Amino acid sequence: MPETDRQLAERRLDVWRRAYALIDHRSDFSGPLYDAGYRDVQIEPTLDNESEPDLIAVSDTHFAVLEISCGPNKDFRGLRRYAAGGLTPALRSRFGDRPREPAGSPFFVTNTSGFVSFPNEMNAIRVSDPAECRLVNVSDSRLLEALNRWSGFPGPTPAYGLKALPESSIEEVKFPLAGIIRQVASTGGRVSATEIVSPLLGELSQSVSQAGRARLGRTVATLLERAAFYLKDYARWEAEGRSLVVNVIDNTQARKSFSKALSDWLGTRFLESFSIEPEGNPEEGEDER
Repeated sequence: MPETDRQLAERRLDVWRRAYALIDHRSDFSGPLYDAGYRDVQIEPTLDNESEPDLIAVSDTHFAVLEISCGPNKDFRGLRRYAAGGLTPALRSRFGDRPREPAGSPFFVTNTSGFVSFPNEMNAIRVSDPAECRLVNVSDSRLLEALNRWSGFPGPTPAYGLKALPESSIEEVKFPLAGIIRQVASTGGRVSATEIVSPLLGELSQSVSQAGRARLGRTVATLLERAAFYLKDYARWEAEGRSLVVNVIDNTQARKSFSKALSDWLGTRFLESFSIEPEGNPEEGEDER
């Protein structure tokens, strides 16, 4: 059975949460990159050869390039380009302008069960259980030691409030965006595509490059404009500010009608999606469930 957009979205978010946890420290776990001194990151950076990996993590002496994927197969030509890239002046300014060497070959981070057609020169980390590291070229001795010692996370990794990513498709962003629109409707008001980016990115928000934030913002703007068509009785689209202006939804019948319109936009069944309690007896021909 084909994978749904929501299932793909959850797999994508899962691998990103686990990848971010590699560089995080909490009361119940410490990621191996964190243990090796990698304390700052940028998501969707641009290297000095114009290549664009998913994430860079830096220590005082090294930088590690990570490519994050919820599938074992991908076009690895881009990954090979990352190996030749260095930090741009903008990245050096962000991280502190000191000499930093590559930590080794780029790291392919995945939550799948294995590596298929994988280049021999690339490092790889499987962040799902059972955790596995394939370390063929790691020049940072502290990082090599930490990864060799790492046996996986002791339990579920934090959600980090992450609901979408710059690389998320329009269909993947739809459902978390619908939740935000419903929240706005409870009080009414204007919400712009730019404002929604941070809530979607959660704790990762400040680590995402401006280019990445702009990319997600464009996806959100497209969705808000499309949502306005379905919600025309309750909201309007303002192109100049890329904003959706939502009326306050303050009574039961209006909430039901609004939720029905929102579910039509999502392409889901109304009652299943929003669990609105029916008033009175079910309509004729409807199951009592």
